[in-house]
Amino acid sequence: MMAYQNPELSIDARVSDLLDRMTLEEMILQTDQYYGYDFTRRNENGDVEFVDMEQLDTLLQGNSVGSIQPRGMTAAQVNQVQRYALEHTRLGIPFLFSEEALHGFFSRHATCFPQQIGLAATFHPELGRKMGHAIATEARAMGIQETYSPVMDLIRDPRYGRTEESYGEDTCLCAAFAREAVAGMQGESLTAPDAIAAEPKHYVGYGAPVGGLNCAPAALGRHQVFSECLPVFEAAFLESGAVDAMCSYNSIDDIPVSADHELLTEVLRNQWGMRGFVRSDLTAVSRLYDWHFVADTPPGGHGHGPGIRRGPPALRLSPPAVAGRSAGAGENRASVPGHHSPSLRPGASGEIPAGPV
Repeated sequence: MMAYQNPELSIDARVSDLLDRMTLEEMILQTDQYYGYDFTRRNENGDVEFVDMEQLDTLLQGNSVGSIQPRGMTAAQVNQVQRYALEHTRLGIPFLFSEEALHGFFSRHATCFPQQIGLAATFHPELGRKMGHAIATEARAMGIQETYSPVMDLIRDPRYGRTEESYGEDTCLCAAFAREAVAGMQGESLTAPDAIAAEPKHYVGYGAPVGGLNCAPAALGRHQVFSECLPVFEAAFLESGAVDAMCSYNSIDDIPVSADHELLTEVLRNQWGMRGFVRSDLTAVSRLYDWHFVADTPPGGHGHGPGIRRGPPALRLSPPAVAGRSAGAGENRASVPGHHSPSLRPGASGEIPAGPV
């Protein structure tokens, strides 16, 4: 038994030992996510009928990855895939299985609850806790450990096409539901059979886009985002201990959220003590190049081959505190026009050096 496999050792000691053994490729793959559709066959209802383990091995080549979105799989099929990680990869690092659960676990066999805007219309936040616990119970029974929810966007434009996913426009009400929903999902301990890790999204300022257009820059300035949007997430992290977060596509005062050191590290981790990771919303990182125009080069995705589709990459923008390590600086430098936050202050050349975020 290697040190990282010894349950008698502290988490810090086990993580340190594991990181020392990992190659650079293995570390990079722990920030990636694969989609179940890449290696399964489904029926007309979306239920997985066959898990192609040979295709999975072709994709992963004997490596573990950070996360898998097992859309349509049964608990038995999830266990089958998990055995691959434990028995057929060099270090036996298990997969994290993550799935959507906006108003119910994403499965036609799970309970469908009212959309969050309908739930918030009751003005009874305790219902958010009950719904969160029901979602966690059903998701965990299907082998899921984490979910991309709840949505905590503060909606300020009725033209925005995803208003139904939110708790509405009021900071106080949204914060109350956010706190209760996360508490219901995570329970007293994530080791419980009816608990899952919550991943509040879309962090942050996503629900007030210019023109009401999804993914557009925030129509709110940085002061408004901090005073009106952030308190919703603050309730989830400080009061209910939310584990992870999903960063949004948008920019705030010309600064893309997915590259905002102040929001992703100084606030989330240093002020609120977030213990997990930040996941990029699907293509939020690659859009730094082709939407926000702040990255000099396109993303050089690891192992992206023809026909391979991915779910949202679980981009760890700053490492969990337990690892006791800091993220390494990248090679690229970005030039961001317009306003700059204190954490993204340009140097004499007008460029912003890419540092650990």
